[in-house]
Amino acid sequence: MIFPIGLEDGAVHRVPWINILIAAATIGVFVYSSTRGGGAELERGINDVVEYWQERPYLELPPAFSKRYLPDGVVTLAREAKQAAERAGQVPKPSVVELEQEQLEELSRRAMTLQRANLFDRWALVPAKGFAQLGLLAHLFLHSGLLHLLGNLFFLYLVGPFLEDIWGRPFFLVFYLAGGVVAGLAQAGLDGASTVPIVGASGAIAACMGAFAFRFATRKVRFFYWFLFVLVGTFSLPAWLWAGIWFAREVAAFKLVGADAGVAFMAHIGGFVFGLFAAVLVRLARLETDVLQPGLARQRGEWQQHPGVARALELRGRGDTAAARQSLEKVLRDDPANVDAGLGLFDLRQQAGDHAGASRVVGGVVQALLGKNAADGLAAIAEQAGEQLDPSTWRPAVAWRAAQTWLAGHPRLARRCLEAAASDPGLAGKALVQAAELSLERLRNPEEGRALAERALALTLPAELKGRAQA
Repeated sequence: MIFPIGLEDGAVHRVPWINILIAAATIGVFVYSSTRGGGAELERGINDVVEYWQERPYLELPPAFSKRYLPDGVVTLAREAKQAAERAGQVPKPSVVELEQEQLEELSRRAMTLQRANLFDRWALVPAKGFAQLGLLAHLFLHSGLLHLLGNLFFLYLVGPFLEDIWGRPFFLVFYLAGGVVAGLAQAGLDGASTVPIVGASGAIAACMGAFAFRFATRKVRFFYWFLFVLVGTFSLPAWLWAGIWFAREVAAFKLVGADAGVAFMAHIGGFVFGLFAAVLVRLARLETDVLQPGLARQRGEWQQHPGVARALELRGRGDTAAARQSLEKVLRDDPANVDAGLGLFDLRQQAGDHAGASRVVGGVVQALLGKNAADGLAAIAEQAGEQLDPSTWRPAVAWRAAQTWLAGHPRLARRCLEAAASDPGLAGKALVQAAELSLERLRNPEEGRALAERALALTLPAELKGRAQA
């Protein structure tokens, strides 16, 4: 058995209220639908009709009932059974048949009445109802059982808060609902005449997984495994590989069992593809860097766009990258802690192939932010540029202080900063020991941790640091 248990570097910068509200609404609807009953009573009503008819195959099943509950093949068998009973002379007197037919129709009417009172029938996504139905959204909050509900909420917990954190609450909510609608339409498109209700949030959560796989591709997902209660442990995979394996499994399952397995595989596939393309479009259109992230900073009262940054964005949009670069450089001369200018210039230099220069620019911004204790600005830099930063281009003291800031939320970047700080003889011992401990305890990389500890032991260390390195 193997299943994901969480993320490394799993910190968010604010409470994910939209995810909490989605989970609360989903749980509330589930509790309400469970306490209403009706599901078991409806099932008994349907069984009463079928059993009564099976004992009297010469009767005519009401068309409304057979269309709603019986596959075409069963309806064909019903006609054949009726004809066989007539040929075999098993049909009672007409007066008896008339009374029995009335009873069958009464049982059918009772089942249909129970169906109309059933929550799923009113609010689930039913393909035969067409596009103009509330079920397109409402089905996201309905679940067929406790395990169905808990499984979906767990996967939402794994990826949803991180998307809400970087995209903001309004955008994430629109994305989540749109992903659920697209996923529902993908599933409903398999058979537009189907009356089988589609329920569950898995399509919307699949959209979140697709977006997460692109936006947080290198984040590590931690897994727990056990085999016969003997082999027990954990391991990690990058998010893109985890999501890719999951998607491939869904496609394979759909190919093998099709649409009749009771699982909405096509909703999962459609939702994942929607989420992946949405995240790509957000990146290409620079929505996150130019609109969403600045908007979040304004809400916190921490951000005002420098006119030079706005000018640089305009120039870059027109293709004049040289003038845009000059505008951003001027902003940084006026305001060395301007995160937007630093990240904008970082991006321009990265595109020009000047990777070391790009990291040096951000190093200057990091130094200014450290001087102001601007934790949110440092978090934004780690989130948006962390994977591409080269702290070895910074002053060792800056790299050391930045590492202490990023230890909790961004241990990989913190480790690289500690290795960069080790170029200063005065910092080398404690930087290497802390990097070794980080590799072992947070990053689960014993080989790397051992190598760093051995580098530390090659130095002259105080007793306390030497004991930690030896340990």
